Amino acid sequence: MLGIGAASLAIAVPIIALLPLDAPIRLLLGVLWFVAEGTCLWRLARIYRRVRSYTLLPDGRVLVEDEGGYVATARFAAGSTITRRLVWLRVRPLSGRPWGELLAAPDAFGGRPGEQPGRAEIEAWRRFQVICRYVSAC
Repeated sequence: MLGIGAASLAIAVPIIALLPLDAPIRLLLGVLWFVAEGTCLWRLARIYRRVRSYTLLPDGRVLVEDEGGYVATARFAAGSTITRRLVWLRVRPLSGRPWGELLAAPDAFGGRPGEQPGRAEIEAWRRFQVICRYVSAC
């Protein structure tokens, strides 16, 4: 996710510079794109740094644990999507801005080199999908 955003930022600004528009308009568009994309990347980086784990409860609440051990309560937001190997999880905390995170199954993309996911990990992923579908209408 961060890589795609960085590539978009690196590619779009030079393309904007090549548009057949007046220089002040190109400059304004380039700055606006840079600020908008940079803000999104900054938010994503903050989320990746601060979320250690998600705990999905059967009543639809999501407990979000940060790196310091603080646990906050949140809910699913509209737009969560579930597939066999991937989940796009949209989370809306009770206070603060909503965010999304792409989660992968333990065995997705070949898993970790030299490791096979355990039966418990695979079963936990399956339970996560079932609860997610139940509480979020994904």
